[in-house]
Amino acid sequence: AGLIQHQMKLAVAFGGLVHEQQKERGATSIFLNSGGAEFGAELDAQRRATDAAADALRQVVARTAARTPAVTADAVAGILADMGRMGTVRSGVDALILPVGQALGYYTGLNGRAIDLVGQIGAMTRNPEIGTALTALSAFMVAKERAGIERAIGSGMFAAGDFSPPRQLHLQRLVAQQDLAFGLFRQLADKPGLAALDAIERSEAAQKLALMRDLYFAAATGRIGQMKATEDALAAAITAQSAALRAAKSRNVLGLAILLVLGSALAGGLSFVAHLTAVGSVRRVVTAADAMAAGDLTAQVPPVDTPEIRRVAQA
Repeated sequence: AGLIQHQMKLAVAFGGLVHEQQKERGATSIFLNSGGAEFGAELDAQRRATDAAADALRQVVARTAARTPAVTADAVAGILADMGRMGTVRSGVDALILPVGQALGYYTGLNGRAIDLVGQIGAMTRNPEIGTALTALSAFMVAKERAGIERAIGSGMFAAGDFSPPRQLHLQRLVAQQDLAFGLFRQLADKPGLAALDAIERSEAAQKLALMRDLYFAAATGRIGQMKATEDALAAAITAQSAALRAAKSRNVLGLAILLVLGSALAGGLSFVAHLTAVGSVRRVVTAADAMAAGDLTAQVPPVDTPEIRRVAQA
């Protein structure tokens, strides 16, 4: 229990940092999606709050280093090292050269590793009640992180005026992930924790958010429905065009086949006539030859048109 109590100081400090980074992520989203036209002052103020939380975390890490298990210490060191890139990320944001997804992904990655650390601390305890409570805390933090991403994506959509289907689907996934995480929390949390979540869901802010989601998704769904109708019409037109081209091709092939058949028949007919002519000439030559062989030297060899047979007749 003493070790867990010690490690909880780290968990609380990381929770404070995650909260501030969630807010900085949201402000960064608005700033970038507006092309730097909105939320500049708010972003600067939030960065100072994030820096203060980071300083507080480093102080806790230094005070608890002697009793921190190696596996936890390694995870903490990795997170702190990644936090060292924050200055570069911020500079890219200020210059409007860092893509929105890359900027938001940086904060999301940091927050995810911090939340995982809380779960890791829970796995270290042998006390089932404390372990369950830490797992419930981790689930709640996951739900809160997804809520933070929803805020960043949603506010960015309004700042950019971009309500494209991929962003809408992203929001829907985030809402579903929150519901799953809260579902796990409800299975593990104690009565005070459940009461706190119920109070949150009954709050004015939660009711407004739910209404906005309903209105937004209803409007977005109607628009997507119209887009689907147009999509179907475009697909039907392409299908009809393809069928027409195929029919035309079939007609052309049929015409060509008819021409080939007629050509073959004509060639066959000419060949047959030539054959009959040749056979007749041969028969006349043979008749004259037979007469000569019988002693009738007055027999005349008939004229022959075919050169090859003519040579035989002359012989």
